[in-house]
Amino acid sequence: MAKGAAAMNREREIFGVANTYIREHGEDAVIEAAMRADALLDVGDLDGQRVTEVPISVSFVGALSSHVKLVLSITAVITVAVFLVLDGIGIAKAQSGDLPEISSKQLPHQERVAAFVSTFIKLDPMARELLNPSNRTLFAEGYRPKIGIPHDPEANGRTFSDIQAYFTSKLYLDLQGVTPLNQSSFQSFTDQVGRWADQTVICAGELSIEYNLNVENRFIFKTEVAKVPAGVEREKFKRCWLNDFILGTELRMLAWIHWQLFGALYVSPEKR
Repeated sequence: MAKGAAAMNREREIFGVANTYIREHGEDAVIEAAMRADALLDVGDLDGQRVTEVPISVSFVGALSSHVKLVLSITAVITVAVFLVLDGIGIAKAQSGDLPEISSKQLPHQERVAAFVSTFIKLDPMARELLNPSNRTLFAEGYRPKIGIPHDPEANGRTFSDIQAYFTSKLYLDLQGVTPLNQSSFQSFTDQVGRWADQTVICAGELSIEYNLNVENRFIFKTEVAKVPAGVEREKFKRCWLNDFILGTELRMLAWIHWQLFGALYVSPEKR
């Protein structure tokens, strides 16, 4: 049954707030959301509390407050926003001594970018999720991102059979498109990747809610995706799922490269 406009708008608000909290506060999103919800409850803002409590459910897949009476099944939001869309502040805190170095002189060289990607994926568990079996399968079946592709790696008849090679080419082309290569333009492009990631989180998340995908127990992609009706909506879910992983992984790498190039943490727009 199709959702009414009010319900759809409410879901977009929920996912927007959840993604903002996760991008802004990283692993502290749950604490920040709980503190904000308590503050709103103290002053009687129950509507604000309902939305603010969403990141708690994003992280723990619990019920919302008694005011909402809605249980969110948000596979894509959990997988992408929590595990991938963590900005450069969190990366620098957690792994600044481990992730690979790269300089502005190396960026024009595709083989150097490829080495950077390979090492980053090897060392960063969240980025390594790009290569999980479901993503490899979707890519092999021909699914490709439709959002956040300013430079198509498969333009001019080029094809890829390996998702990491495709991703490496995308990142390389995107980096070449950042001109002039200064902190302002680099930050602006990273912001744009974040906005694209917001779109894919909402896309996959809405379908997860509508078809009640199970995230309370072990998530099995093949089983859960079968709950989405075959046809347009299942194709959309698969595409958004893969799109989320690619943009989330790119956002992590761009945030780290920002630190490498400019000696400053990438700060998401919500914190500026």
